Amino acid sequence: MADRKIYQTVESTKQHLETVSPTFCAAKWTQVLFQLHLGKLHNCCLTPAQKIDPHSLFESAQLVKERAEFLAGNKIKECSACWDAESKGHVSDRIHKSSDPGSAELLKSEKKFQTKNIAPTYIEISLSNRCQFKCAYCSPENSSAIYKEISEFGPYRASEDSGYGGHLKRGENFYLDNDENPYVDAFINWFPKISNEVKVLRFTGGEPLLSHRLFDLLDLLKNYPSPGLELIFNSNLGIQPKILDQFIAKIKSLPQECFQRISFVTSIDGWGPGAQ
Repeated sequence: MADRKIYQTVESTKQHLETVSPTFCAAKWTQVLFQLHLGKLHNCCLTPAQKIDPHSLFESAQLVKERAEFLAGNKIKECSACWDAESKGHVSDRIHKSSDPGSAELLKSEKKFQTKNIAPTYIEISLSNRCQFKCAYCSPENSSAIYKEISEFGPYRASEDSGYGGHLKRGENFYLDNDENPYVDAFINWFPKISNEVKVLRFTGGEPLLSHRLFDLLDLLKNYPSPGLELIFNSNLGIQPKILDQFIAKIKSLPQECFQRISFVTSIDGWGPGAQ
């Protein structure tokens, strides 16, 4: 029975997508990961990162062009992973992501035919790379502890993908936590305009509870409440108790109507006493 329910959801999603175009993917309209400390965004983990335009966060020239291509039924090379999967008869991420509740809602509205004036329903956001852990699968871009260690001792020898020197080239689009970051400022200015349409606001990092700007975003909810909003935190929960207490106090200070629920997603990369 469970398998049939999933199958019906997939088939129903495919049918809805076909009413727009044979290549339509709702993720380009509804989902985004903003890596604000890198000046990059993703609509999907399978596609290359795009540079953020701080003047039009979710309406960059590239995003608008890609939406137009999808509406025309064209396949863009950045989404080749999905085209390859579908050519082999598999269910692609295009279908899975378009089955998301926010995407399903889009497919029932006329906004699916627009390339601009779009507000994502699912936002994942990284404010900084500040983190006290040095997990083996991470990188200097996403862990200040790794960044500091590699800056002092050089790249890890384990593999060429593990902390290579290119990660340390900050350039104009690599901001540490105490830097003035125009991308964070742009997001804070933009959020009030879309707050009523966002269903999920997920904080990642780095360790989001260590970011200096986290409370700035949470304070926005006081003036721009969203009763249906879900707040999610990707946290290692290894922070000092006093920092966690400050975070809890901040959440408790928010009026009840500011959001619907809050949840944590934490890593379970170990087992036994060390993981408890």
